[in-house]
Amino acid sequence: MSSQPTASLESLQQAERRWQRRLSLGLLALAAGSLALLLVQPRNEPCGRFWVWWLAPVAERLYCAGQQAQQGQLASLQQALFLAQTIPTSDPLYDTAQRYIEQWTWQAIDLAKVRLDDGDLAGAIAILQQLPKVPCRDRDCAQTAVTERLEQWPRLWEEAEQLVAEAEAELMQLQWDRAAALASGLLANESSYWNTRRYEALNQRIAAVRSPQGPFPKVAQQLAKDDLDSLIAAVQLLQTVPRSSPVRDVADANLKRTGDRLLDLAKTALERRNLAPVEQVVAALQTIPALQATAQDLQQLQAWQVRTWSGEIPELAKVVAAAETYPRDRPLAPLIQQYSSRWQAEIEDLRRLAQAERLAASGRIEDLRQALGVVRLIAETNPRSAQVQRLQQSWQARIEQSEDQPTLQAADRLAAEGKLLEAIATAQRIFPGRALYTAAQARVQDWQLQIDAQGDRELLAQAQAFAAAQDWDSAIRLAQQIPPGRPLYGAAQAQIRTWEQARPPLILPDDPTAPSRWETPTDPAIPTGR
Repeated sequence: MSSQPTASLESLQQAERRWQRRLSLGLLALAAGSLALLLVQPRNEPCGRFWVWWLAPVAERLYCAGQQAQQGQLASLQQALFLAQTIPTSDPLYDTAQRYIEQWTWQAIDLAKVRLDDGDLAGAIAILQQLPKVPCRDRDCAQTAVTERLEQWPRLWEEAEQLVAEAEAELMQLQWDRAAALASGLLANESSYWNTRRYEALNQRIAAVRSPQGPFPKVAQQLAKDDLDSLIAAVQLLQTVPRSSPVRDVADANLKRTGDRLLDLAKTALERRNLAPVEQVVAALQTIPALQATAQDLQQLQAWQVRTWSGEIPELAKVVAAAETYPRDRPLAPLIQQYSSRWQAEIEDLRRLAQAERLAASGRIEDLRQALGVVRLIAETNPRSAQVQRLQQSWQARIEQSEDQPTLQAADRLAAEGKLLEAIATAQRIFPGRALYTAAQARVQDWQLQIDAQGDRELLAQAQAFAAAQDWDSAIRLAQQIPPGRPLYGAAQAQIRTWEQARPPLILPDDPTAPSRWETPTDPAIPTGR
């Protein structure tokens, strides 16, 4: 009897636990249903509360994604793509979601192209980069198009910017034909920003510069001449371009370029100590507002340079001191510092020159050599370089004369003794370029003529001996060995003409007994005259 109550209690406890589980599940179901009613709105109402769409059923999510995509705005397309991506692969609507993603991605690409055509490359790229990466199902899928555009658009943009930069550079040089040829390359760009808007703007600038009614064609003609008067005329023409002109920057660039060229001409004139062109350049630069400070600097540089022409160290030192205090923020401050350094070097060179002249005044060989060593340190750009060169040549000649005079005197002594060959060999020890080389060569030529004349006299005497023996052919052959230019050449030629007249006439070949007049001994014996 005691077991029945126990079994009955256990049964009640099990039943109670079952009802508790059922009650919990019921409460959970009620809560879930209430939440669904709160979150999921009826279809006859617009989809709102985007932040809870992903909790809605798949069909609701896809429906609301479509509603967003229909708005055609970038933000709504991005929301639609986000919702479509939440559809799991196991859901029956997954393929439908993928087709929608493909369609909406193409719409986003079109919106990116609109940004590109508006000139917003960064915005267009940002749109493409935010699109979901979906595997392609066919060859012409949207993902392939996104990848291609991410690669192509920055490259096309860079190429277009390079074309415009090059065209503008040519335009600044007044090479409008080259600029137009470069600008035409924009027509191949796929973005209307470049092939229409920027191309038309650039073409208008080119047309304004090349217009015959404008000043630029005449400016180009003047700049091509590149002389002072033409450059000044170009400046005057460029000043007529209004400040409000769309090509005023072209005028300003050419004013700067022409001003730089005028400055080069002024520096060249200043080096040649020709002040008139410098003053013309200063006057021209003063008419250009951007170059008026440059004109003032050039005028100051001219004044200092004129003071340095005195060649006096104290005056040069004053100019250097003034130039060193010139403001460093002035346009020609670097050029003035270059001149200041050159003036300082000129002061040092003048001191070296004075030292060298003091050394050379003694006339001693060692002092002359030291003087040469000092003046060799003087720069070739020194205004007194011509004077320095003359001193170098004079001192070098004095050294060489002192060194080579004994050699030339020894050659003269040998020649006086009749040793002409030895005299020639001695004189030839004086090398080319030396101070006494010319004098030595004159002696060598004279002594060689004496040697040649002596040999020619002997040869002519032998020829005369043959002529005395009436061996005219041998006499003529020997006299012909005296070449032109020798002292006895004229006398030998006169003798030859006399002997040719004295020679008997040619014997006809039909007389077999007569000897030929051309048959002479190979080595004729010289007649003794007895």
